[in-house]
Amino acid sequence: DHLLDEAAIKTIIRQQDLRTNPIPLRIACHRTLWRIDEQEAYARARNLMFQERPRAGDALRPRYLEEMLLDVKSELATELFLAIAADESMESRARSLAISAIVERNMVEAAPIFKSVFDTEATNFLIRREALLAVLALDEQRGKVILMNKMPQRTTDIGLFTFMDRLRQQYNIE
Repeated sequence: DHLLDEAAIKTIIRQQDLRTNPIPLRIACHRTLWRIDEQEAYARARNLMFQERPRAGDALRPRYLEEMLLDVKSELATELFLAIAADESMESRARSLAISAIVERNMVEAAPIFKSVFDTEATNFLIRREALLAVLALDEQRGKVILMNKMPQRTTDIGLFTFMDRLRQQYNIE
């Protein structure tokens, strides 16, 4: 990285950014690429997250976010977080990290997307929970409307009911 020019570094990264290479090597390649060429890094990251089939048992996607992408401060990274958070086929840990990153970056315009995630996520309580908390953090009024109008039945979803009931008490919603 210190001895080569950007073109030579990109050549090496393109050679090493392969599905069969070890995860730490790929993350290191992407870390450098995000620093020297955000456009190409974004394109490669989208491919890695949405096109590439994961290897059996690997946790590349959540590790990619945890170990590298959360530290990237750019609009393209934020756009990638939003796509990851909204993708139902994405690993739960990656989605959760992406939601948290968007809230941390105070991307208020993401609140409607998180409302949609809350409404459409059918099987993962933790993602629904994160989405609702994100809506409340980014657009409290929209979150309160969810708490008033989207309360599940106690008998059909006791976990979500209990969680939302506590939030209703916290926000003084009767």
